[in-house]
Amino acid sequence: EQTLEFKGDFIDGRFRAIENADDEWEVHSPANLKDIVLRCATRYDHVDQAVQAARKAYLPWAHLGLEKRKAHMLRLKEVFQAGAEELAQILA
Repeated sequence: EQTLEFKGDFIDGRFRAIENADDEWEVHSPANLKDIVLRCATRYDHVDQAVQAARKAYLPWAHLGLEKRKAHMLRLKEVFQAGAEELAQILA
């Protein structure tokens, strides 16, 4: 059994630690629905901060142009593929 480390809410390019959580939950293994693979927590004000960050990022992204957006997405694909085996082990 492998448990993932929850680093907090990812907002505006960085992880935000969860102090005084408003909500907590567990993610169970799909293999047996019993083993806990991740424990999560969040703060409701982080949701508002995440929405504001997404709105701030939208216009610059939309104005990048197709080729630059495509290059970013292809780089993201490379990052996922480089860690594909580790990700598969965690998910399995």
